[in-house]
Amino acid sequence: MAHLYPPPGQPSGGHFPAGTGHPHTSPHGPHPAAPQGYPAWPGGAAAGPALASWPARACAYLVDMLVTVPVAFGIFVGGMLLSIEVFDAEGKSAEETPEMMLPVALLPLLAAFAVFAYFWLLHARWGRTLGKLLTGIRVVSLRTGRPPSLAPAAGRSLVHLALSMATCLGWLVDLLWPLWDEPYRQTLHDKAVGSCVVRAR
Repeated sequence: MAHLYPPPGQPSGGHFPAGTGHPHTSPHGPHPAAPQGYPAWPGGAAAGPALASWPARACAYLVDMLVTVPVAFGIFVGGMLLSIEVFDAEGKSAEETPEMMLPVALLPLLAAFAVFAYFWLLHARWGRTLGKLLTGIRVVSLRTGRPPSLAPAAGRSLVHLALSMATCLGWLVDLLWPLWDEPYRQTLHDKAVGSCVVRAR
């Protein structure tokens, strides 16, 4: 399938070459020129949406955590309680039924997958989680201007989840990265797949 845009550095149909630095303003606010390696905004250089502010992104993330953390906690605690009920019903201890420990060991992975799937599927389908819907922002691909497809959305969510689970520092750096990132105010998980967050039209 042919690309919608010419290679970086080759103007076509009102698109400025990548990295030329031409400032433009859309009806929804200013947006930066495309960085090196990316095409201009879809629909013409003057039609790009305004980038989402960091406070809007932080509020959206807080709402999403209020949705996903109870779900993940419920999966983990519910699975543990169910396992205890099974042990009690058989009148055996966990040490006597080591095969029952495998489902228990998988509970953290199941809880993590639930969080991953929430961000992955909603971003791939609409570019918006519940938090982003409430704050009026959405995720778009820098190459298409549309919500990322399944594979990039999965990669974005995986990087986000990995940074969040690795250390508190990784989560914090990723969260704060848009404050100094130029020109698209991307997080690290945005950079991993070439996406950014904009104000919804």
